Amino acid sequence: MFNKKGEFDLIKLQWQAVRYEDEEIVSRKVKPEYQDLKEFIQEERKQGNKIFLEYLINDIELSSWLNRNFFEDEIISAVGERREPLSLYMNAAYKKIALKRLFGIKINEQDAFDAYNYWDIKNQLSKEELKAKQTSIMEGATQILEEENTDTMLYCSGCCSDRLCGYFGIRVAQTENAIVWFALLDKENLKFQFEKAQYTDAFQECINMVNNEISELGMKEMDASEEGEKWIEMEEWIDAIIEKFQIDRDTFSLTQLNEIFLKGSIQEIDAGIHLAESLGINTEIIKGDLDERYSILSEEEKNLITWKMIDSGEYFGTLHLHYPGLARKAFLLFSK
Repeated sequence: MFNKKGEFDLIKLQWQAVRYEDEEIVSRKVKPEYQDLKEFIQEERKQGNKIFLEYLINDIELSSWLNRNFFEDEIISAVGERREPLSLYMNAAYKKIALKRLFGIKINEQDAFDAYNYWDIKNQLSKEELKAKQTSIMEGATQILEEENTDTMLYCSGCCSDRLCGYFGIRVAQTENAIVWFALLDKENLKFQFEKAQYTDAFQECINMVNNEISELGMKEMDASEEGEKWIEMEEWIDAIIEKFQIDRDTFSLTQLNEIFLKGSIQEIDAGIHLAESLGINTEIIKGDLDERYSILSEEEKNLITWKMIDSGEYFGTLHLHYPGLARKAFLLFSK
């Protein structure tokens, strides 16, 4: 799946139209390269087909690869319960938000307002009608702003796209020449690096479709060249925790690692684990303790501590309720 060190990963967006009968897939059609994306979506939906999007990373289906290598069942699928947001019946302003986050770009208040208030704007509500709804609009837009800037929702609930119904989140950040995807998972950290021009080209058709829709309503278009969050390498995070927690490499111990668990961010916890393992410190005892603590939680408790993470403003994602990486697991448990 991964390219050699120093090489860029390649991404393609494969749009599919799927027909169901009695909840079984009976046909699947891939959008031809020559066909306009909006035209493809409209024509296929008129015929009663559902639209899905599959990310092909180095010509391999990402959803299938994640299921095969990280998860015990088909929890992520381009045609299953966990889908990517861009193919859902979301309004165009929401899709603009999804696209900005896929480029590691923070959304602003206007983005959130447009997404929450999209249908009122499209239906041309009067200023008086909008003013009457001002309180609920501001509350809704604020929630969108906080949630969407937390991480990038790569896969979400196929029926509603609500984060509370479950999602697979990643961190997306930029270097000078690349877009980086990163996620903390149990077996290993997931990381892809895409060359910016190739990545932008892969998403350009979708960006154009969304921009055409929102520009008709006077909304600002998505600009893929906008500066996004900067990618920080693990070595830099390790240097940062050494300074913050006054760590001496020669005397670093599990006691200090526990202190990072209690006081650090997810990035800092992950750096602490990496530092410990690079120094030959056995972390199996801590891993076992975290697994035991996590296993006895109810689904409701897992749900609550996951959303406590979101409220804290951290930037790393999780597969909601299930399969958090070691650093996330520590953060969730100790910040409860």
